[in-house]
Amino acid sequence: MPVGYLLDFYSKLDDFKDLDYLISILKFNLAPLIHKKKLGSLISLTNNKRRLKDLWDKQKDYIGKLLDLYFYELKVEEDRVLIYFYREERLRKKLNEKNIKLFLESYGYKDLSKPNEYFIILKERFSQTCPVEIGVFLGYPLEDIIFFNRSSKNYKCLGYWKCFNNEQRALRTFRKYDASKICEMKKILQAV
Repeated sequence: MPVGYLLDFYSKLDDFKDLDYLISILKFNLAPLIHKKKLGSLISLTNNKRRLKDLWDKQKDYIGKLLDLYFYELKVEEDRVLIYFYREERLRKKLNEKNIKLFLESYGYKDLSKPNEYFIILKERFSQTCPVEIGVFLGYPLEDIIFFNRSSKNYKCLGYWKCFNNEQRALRTFRKYDASKICEMKKILQAV
C-alpha cells in the first residue's frame, strides 16, 4: 500500500470528530473482513490522544451494528481493549473443519461447538500471552501457523502474517487485503 496515500488518509482523519474517527479507523482496518476477504480481525483501541477505548465502551453495540460484524473483547485493561471482529457463520464453518478442530484440540479447545465457547478459552490464553492459535481465528493458513509455532524464522514472505509455505498464495491474499483497505479508504475520504 502506498505510504503517501496512508499518510494523507491519516492526516485527514485528524480533523474528524471522535466517533467518526473511531468508525473510520475501524472501517479501514477491518476492510478485508468487511469485504469478506478475511475470516476475522484483531483491533486494539487505547486511550491516548483520543479516548478510543472509552468511546468504544459507550458505542460498541452501535458500531457493531453499523459495521454488520460480530465482536468479542479478548483483553480488557483500564486504558486498552483488544477486540476480535468476525462473521459468525464463516467462523463457525472454519472451526468445524476437521484439521482446524484437531489443531485447536491440541491447545485445549475440546468438545466445543459455538464460537463463544472458543472465545472463553482464547481470552484466558490472551491473559498470559498472544496465543499462536489466534492465527486460526484470523484465517491464516494452518500450515503457516504450525511452522510459526515451531520457529518464526526462515519464512518466505511477511505481510499480514509470516508465510512459510505458499508464498504466491500469501502475496495474492496480501494484495486483496490491501485493495479492500484502499477501497474503504477512498469511501471514507469521499464522504468528507
